[in-house]
Amino acid sequence: FKKLPEGAWKALFAEKAKRTAILRYHGVPGRVTAAEILSSQTLKTASGQDLPTGDLGVVRADIPAGNGIVHVVDKVLLPAR
Repeated sequence: FKKLPEGAWKALFAEKAKRTAILRYHGVPGRVTAAEILSSQTLKTASGQDLPTGDLGVVRADIPAGNGIVHVVDKVLLPAR
């Protein structure tokens, strides 16, 4: 979220519904590796939306977490709705 303009983070996360939508858009059910992300065109997010992956760059890959795998990407991901 460091790539957001100053003040944008606070505005996006101030409202609970927006905050929830953004966080659910960042999650993909299952254990998806960076290789799977880079070889796909879209992934289905926890919010049920399609996440385009064609121009997504993975900065840090396959970081183990208690509930899945974390990847640091080079873009801020915001849901369409």
